[in-house]
Amino acid sequence: MGELNEMHFYERKDVVLGPQRVTLRVAKEQEDRYDKFQAGDTFVFKISNDFNREEERRGVILGHWILPLSSIPIELVAGEAYDVQLDLQKKQEGTLQSRIRYLAEDDMSSYAPITRSSDMHVLAYSPTEDIDRELIQRPNEDPAQWVERCGDSVLGHIDLYQRLKSISKKY
Repeated sequence: MGELNEMHFYERKDVVLGPQRVTLRVAKEQEDRYDKFQAGDTFVFKISNDFNREEERRGVILGHWILPLSSIPIELVAGEAYDVQLDLQKKQEGTLQSRIRYLAEDDMSSYAPITRSSDMHVLAYSPTEDIDRELIQRPNEDPAQWVERCGDSVLGHIDLYQRLKSISKKY
C-alpha cells in the first residue's frame, strides 16, 4: 500500500460517522489533492470526539468521479445527508430534487465560487475499513451504474435517499 491520503471533513462527527456516505469537493485545475483518491483506497481522517480532541479514523473510498455539479446523480447528492425540510404531501419529486441540488450548490459555494457546471469530486466512502469489497466502484463504472448496484447498501440508511426513492415510486 502506498501513501495514505488524508481527507478533511467539515461536518459534525455524528454526520460523518452517522448517515453521510458521500462528500462533494470542488475540483481545482491544478494541485488538487482529491485527484489522488481512487476507488478502493484507504484514507485517514481526523474528527473531533466528544471531548473536543481529534481522533484518527480510517475509511475506504467506494467510488470517485469528477462531474459537473448539475450532472451528479441526485442519489449521490442525497448521500451528503443534507437536512431537507419539505411537506412531502404537497411537494413533487422535482421540488425535492431542486431543493437538494440548491443546498449542495449553496454548501459548495461557501468554499469556492462555483456554478452548476463547475466540476466536483464526488467521493462515496465508508467511514470504516470493514466493508464488502463488492461495494467498490468497478472499472469504467459510471456513477448512475454504481448507484443502481450499490445505492441501497451504501445510502439506504439515509433519510433523504429513502424519501427520494419513495417519491419517485409515486410519480
